[in-house]
Amino acid sequence: MGCAKNNQTIPSAPAEDYPLPSVSPSIRDPHERASTICARFWDDAVFPPADVPADSVSPALQQAMANFAAIASMASSPDSIAAGVNQMLKKGGIDRIMPLAERYLFDPNSPLRSEETFLYFLQAAPQWERTELLLPQVLKNRVGTTAADFPYVDSNGRRGTLHEFLRTHGETLVYFFDSECNVCKGLIPRAAEAAQGRPVIAVCPEVNAAAFNEVLPLFPQDWTVVRDLGQIDAQELYIFPAMPSAYILSPSAQVLAKDLPL
Repeated sequence: MGCAKNNQTIPSAPAEDYPLPSVSPSIRDPHERASTICARFWDDAVFPPADVPADSVSPALQQAMANFAAIASMASSPDSIAAGVNQMLKKGGIDRIMPLAERYLFDPNSPLRSEETFLYFLQAAPQWERTELLLPQVLKNRVGTTAADFPYVDSNGRRGTLHEFLRTHGETLVYFFDSECNVCKGLIPRAAEAAQGRPVIAVCPEVNAAAFNEVLPLFPQDWTVVRDLGQIDAQELYIFPAMPSAYILSPSAQVLAKDLPL
């Protein structure tokens, strides 16, 4: 006698899904709405099952990360962002989520790059293998802190320090560049636009005077162009994921903007 055929349908594992949470119409302030969405962003999310390799990231999850990053940039509540980050890591797994967060929020070529948002991920995942390396970089010269000072020399041999320049010239755009970097040379006009009338000091963090002198004619005449005397690299005063790198600093050397997109 043959076995009876089992016609019972075995339910399949739920597919990945990352629906946006709904927000009450009574919340009208866009920053408050963004905070509410951040805190609840992953409530109904269905992440890949545990047996899917951590390095396998679907387009749907990539888009969800991009959406979360964009909304987090508008949120006014740090606690809401932290809640969303912690929930994402808990449900999606540190080994899957942290490399994705680094790619979207720390890679210098990412249009969504935000060290402030990436900091939430690093603080929530101290056990991740790259946190120990990346956390000091993100905290260095963070927005709201005092920028590291360093001595410099200009093309005429005059010496000074960054903080002295800021006290004299006021709010300033600092353009860090490599004298052999073609991208740095090509983005000089963009940096001039980003300055929006502020004074600009262009800083070459290298001691090669010959290479420095060769690029001087490329810069606008109203810029102050200087080279570091070796302290930036030797003391790791600044970390540059990519060159050029632009900061806006206040007269008291407070970092107002870091790694401006150019």
